[in-house]
Amino acid sequence: MINLEQGGRVLVDEQILTLSSIAHQHNGVEFSVDQNIVTVELPSYNMTILFDGNTAHVAVFHFFLTSTRTN
Repeated sequence: MINLEQGGRVLVDEQILTLSSIAHQHNGVEFSVDQNIVTVELPSYNMTILFDGNTAHVAVFHFFLTSTRTN
């Protein structure tokens, strides 16, 4: 379980992670913090979460592949 708290504090499985502006990877999830805005990247879900202590912004990226046939 991941908890994002005010002041840039992050708990993963009830353990506090010490974050910096350099991304820190934990169980395939990347965490970083810059001026108390926590960034969480979940590459396997194509998802990024930004949390400023009050509001979480969630971005989910979907990629669609198309093929063009030429004869």
